[in-house]
Amino acid sequence: ITFDRPMGREIGNEKRYLLRKPDHISGVTPQSAIRGRMGKRVILSFRQDDLISDNIYEITVSEVQDTDHNPIDPRAAVVLVRILPSTNPVDFDDFTHLRVFPNPVRPSEFHKGAVTFDGLPSDTAINIYEPSGTLLERLTVGSTDRGRKEWLLLSNGTSEVASGVYIYLLEFGNLKKIGRIAVVR
Repeated sequence: ITFDRPMGREIGNEKRYLLRKPDHISGVTPQSAIRGRMGKRVILSFRQDDLISDNIYEITVSEVQDTDHNPIDPRAAVVLVRILPSTNPVDFDDFTHLRVFPNPVRPSEFHKGAVTFDGLPSDTAINIYEPSGTLLERLTVGSTDRGRKEWLLLSNGTSEVASGVYIYLLEFGNLKKIGRIAVVR
């Protein structure tokens, strides 16, 4: 969710948010709420079991104030979202719904020290490389990962990577996708 002005620290409190079907009172709170560096953005994550794909939900925000202690009007703090269908390997034909976040990742400040790859089918290979081409980590999305895999910012699962830009290569069948991840320590 992006706000039009900097918010106070409480935007990082997952209890301030509720995901629900429109016109319903009850819903679910996110598993986590990560406050953006400038305080204008928050990234929410929900359990996949709580969501039904191809449905429209709204996220309501309550008891959040900006940095000047002005409360956010709850009527204006409603965001509509659409849950995309799960990535079934049988009908997966591109990386359109791929999300790689946070990017850039700042593990020493606000992020938990992991980059999440979301929207991938089982058996997708994720290769992380240094800019020189040296392979740092190889991950595989398993059936229990539910389309999501985390890179813990490690080289070969042992030592933390330094600040810099890293390359990822996703492979699923004949499909390939290349991207970059910035790590700022």
